[in-house]
Amino acid sequence: TIRGETITQILSILETELEGLGIHLFPHPTTSYFKIKINENNAASFDLVIYDLEGRRLLAKPNFNPDQPIKIDHLDAGVYTVIVSSDSIKSHKTLRLVIQ
Repeated sequence: TIRGETITQILSILETELEGLGIHLFPHPTTSYFKIKINENNAASFDLVIYDLEGRRLLAKPNFNPDQPIKIDHLDAGVYTVIVSSDSIKSHKTLRLVIQ
C-alpha cells in the first residue's frame, strides 16, 4: 500500500539520522564492560537495552551516560544485541556485542 511505503520511507530517514551520529561500541569484543561513543555533540538523551539472541531483555539503561562504562560482567560469553534509542529524535541503532 502507498501508506505502508510512506511509513517505511519515514522510518528509513529516521534510522539514517541516528546512523549519522556515529554511534560506536568499544572495546569489541569485550569481557566485563563496554562504552558507547556518540561522535556528535547532541543534546538528545539516549536509552540502551541489551538483548540475548533469543530476544530476552537482559539489561536496560534509560538516559545512560555515554561517558560511563556499562558493566556486563554478569553476562555469559556470547553474542548480544545492543539497541541505542532516542525518544527525542524518534529513532534507534542496533549494535552487536561479543562477550568473550
